[in-house]
Amino acid sequence: MAIKIDADYYLNRFVTNDEKRLVQIINNAQIAKNTLTIPHPYTQEDAKWWIQQCELETHSSQPQKSWAIRNKEGLVCGGIGRNVKYGPNSHKDEIGYWLMRGLWGKGVMTKTVGAFSDYCFSELKLIRLEAPIFDFNIASGRVLEKNGFLLEGRLASAYLKGKEFYDALLYAKVAP
Repeated sequence: MAIKIDADYYLNRFVTNDEKRLVQIINNAQIAKNTLTIPHPYTQEDAKWWIQQCELETHSSQPQKSWAIRNKEGLVCGGIGRNVKYGPNSHKDEIGYWLMRGLWGKGVMTKTVGAFSDYCFSELKLIRLEAPIFDFNIASGRVLEKNGFLLEGRLASAYLKGKEFYDALLYAKVAP
């Protein structure tokens, strides 16, 4: 299954052939800084582990969680997914995303979050989407706001990354 974002980008599954490309585009300190679980440096072993996790999803009876953002040539440019944080039968879920550094500020992630949110509401019948972000990630907050997510509050010391605690901003959107 694929989700169309626009004429230049779409979402579908991560596959084994994506490993080398993942190492090339994720191995960036800024991407690691803005995400909770992406390490830096990002190695071939990290990519292999990630692809294996995504392939396990393929054999699950649950809807797909992790989606590759691809350009019209089929190359991975980022990722978006849902965490199934509240269980597979919940009315709500949490989303997260990342994008290769060369595409920042070009509107790709804004369109991606919009298309993915629409999919979650229409196809998965979710009622609420949550997107907690690090409080310093202003660009991610703008992406969410442009898609109708509302800032609901600050979560003090919500995440431990490395040896530091970080505050998060909780954004949420309720189905129309």
